[in-house]
Amino acid sequence: MLREGRATLPIAVAVQPIAVDDPRAGFVFAWTDEAGFHRLWAAALFHRCLDGYDATLLLWESGLDTEALAHCRIAFEHLLSFAWVVADRTDITRPLRIDRHGVGFAEKQVAEMASYTGLSERRPYQVGLALGVNTSDLPPPPGAQDLCSLLDDELLPRLEAMARTGMSFSAWYSRVYRGASAFVHPTPAGIDPLIERASGTIEIAPSRARPPGLLETVATQLRTVLHIANTAAPWLVEGRVP
Repeated sequence: MLREGRATLPIAVAVQPIAVDDPRAGFVFAWTDEAGFHRLWAAALFHRCLDGYDATLLLWESGLDTEALAHCRIAFEHLLSFAWVVADRTDITRPLRIDRHGVGFAEKQVAEMASYTGLSERRPYQVGLALGVNTSDLPPPPGAQDLCSLLDDELLPRLEAMARTGMSFSAWYSRVYRGASAFVHPTPAGIDPLIERASGTIEIAPSRARPPGLLETVATQLRTVLHIANTAAPWLVEGRVP
């Protein structure tokens, strides 16, 4: 059902018209208005959430359990950014801060590559508003732990079904973000599921441990993504862009 739903969610965001021969035409998303820019990021992050949980399930079905745990953490990071952006549709600085941080990261990467390869070409990451994203005083978005605290205060009270379960974004941070970090980085906990111990031997093989609770976590977080969309950005699921 997840994959069928993902395939039926094309979302169009209106932009200011630019002539085809205008050199800015390749950067058309740089010329949305503030409302369109906010919706652009909301829709893209929404899709990344759905795709992230889809990828987690595909890895699980393939028996790559430790990789599924690692990718669940990636999906959760996108859930946090999506929730933060749509929690206040009037705050254009939220997607701008994500955008500026990403552009800064890309610029740093190009500089590092140039020191090794002599290449200095700047990749055209022109998603941001033409003026806003190029200002240098935009702070980076909050870190994952701070985002969870902010969302617990700002958004959780509006998500009654989630609140009734006693679950919170901060609890997920501990269980999913921190809990799965061992599977993202080279750690003893990350390789332990691959080790089979027997008398006098140790065998290394892809994990088939089926870590408990992963499917339940994916299902709960996916429901939360859809509930957030219904609550804070219903146009994402209704198909009617405001």
